[in-house]
Amino acid sequence: MSEAAPATDGALKLEVDPTRTPPAGEQKSRVVAAAARLAERPGFQTTVIVVILLNALVLALETYPTIKADLQQAWIWIDRAFLAFFIVELLIRFAAVGFRPGAFFRRGWNVFDFLIVAVALIPGLPPDSTVLRLARLARVTRLLAVLPDVKVLLDGIKRSLQPVSGLAVITVFLLFIYGMLGHTLFGQEAPERWGTIGAAMLTLFTVLTLEAWPDIFAEVEDVSGWSTPFFISFLLLAVFIVMNMVVGVILATLEDAREAARAKRTSQEKAEHKAEVADEKARDAAILDGIATLRQELDDLKRRL
Repeated sequence: MSEAAPATDGALKLEVDPTRTPPAGEQKSRVVAAAARLAERPGFQTTVIVVILLNALVLALETYPTIKADLQQAWIWIDRAFLAFFIVELLIRFAAVGFRPGAFFRRGWNVFDFLIVAVALIPGLPPDSTVLRLARLARVTRLLAVLPDVKVLLDGIKRSLQPVSGLAVITVFLLFIYGMLGHTLFGQEAPERWGTIGAAMLTLFTVLTLEAWPDIFAEVEDVSGWSTPFFISFLLLAVFIVMNMVVGVILATLEDAREAARAKRTSQEKAEHKAEVADEKARDAAILDGIATLRQELDDLKRRL
């Protein structure tokens, strides 16, 4: 029985001291994991949206001279509170990527948010300076980065830039061709609208928007017999065909953006599920290893007894 004590002492040496201080790397990983979980929570995103909307409301109220005069000192502290919130939010998102500047500034919106906060922290700027006013206004545009549906819309617009640019070239070409025709047909009778190619293209651009085009047509209707075919053909080509093609391209790219967002969300959910399964397996393996170790210790203890 006297040999039992050493075995027990040996078993105690295997235990982990619960009061020990974790290494710096372990502490950092815990902070990063906690920040990442917080940044991905819907409640955190909702809070950011609410604060941005409140900031927009304050900016709107500041445009009323009587309200601004009565609460001038309060506006300063309110703006400081908003700035403090956005600084904390920026630090949380910076921690969520592991405190890595390269990973953080890879996203354009992160650069934008950092610049907004940095401008507000420039010393010596008066509260009513134009720079600070623009920085406060720029905070409201962060809604474009926070709202998921707006992100999809921006992605769709970005995807549509290349095909729409081709249609824009066609539109400019039509404006030039019809501008030259309009200058030839109506330039002498209506020089204000058709006297130069620039004025003619500007007039046709107004027609392109369907704004007051009947009045423009009425001014030159009796000038030439080609007035009616001129305007009808331009409306058919430029408005009903080209503009509808632009709308169709934008709708198609928006649908592609929605599909890409769905695929990304599905991929993230699968990755998260896979990580959870891997964590569960790792925990199960650790438990099994602990049980095997305990069994080995018990067997050793029995043999010594």
